[in-house]
Amino acid sequence: MKLAQLSLDPSLRATGVAMWVDGKLTRVVVIKVKAPARGPDAWQAQGRALRGWIQGYTITQMWSERATLYTEDQKLTPEGFYQLTGVLGALSMVCPLAPMRAYHASQWKGTVAKDVFCKRIYDHLSPEEQAVVDAWGPDGKYKTDVLDATGVGLVAQYRL
Repeated sequence: MKLAQLSLDPSLRATGVAMWVDGKLTRVVVIKVKAPARGPDAWQAQGRALRGWIQGYTITQMWSERATLYTEDQKLTPEGFYQLTGVLGALSMVCPLAPMRAYHASQWKGTVAKDVFCKRIYDHLSPEEQAVVDAWGPDGKYKTDVLDATGVGLVAQYRL
């Protein structure tokens, strides 16, 4: 089995995941759960999808964006936070022996606009790593999830 690290951008319906081998970005994916994405069944669905995606790898460390839920008015709701921590718990239990570190979004995004931090993350990747991101799919909503997960991995490795 190959040794790898994972970085995560957890969400209730679309979690961005980036895989790192020998400090290099090698794979990305967005794990999507169909609505209603609430409760233990939805959390476990994301965990099962992640477990399938990492087959053939031993995960030695996991890095995640710290659980924060933003609603339309940008306020944290207790129910939403509960749901998001359930997702993060299910994802972390896919690799129960891998240490996990969490980073607040401000540690790597700052307060800049989405397009600015996406470009910043992309520009910190090698051409080979940029090709991994480009091969994942078109720009759009889910591309941001991939780049968020990638940004967490860059910060964890002191590259951003």
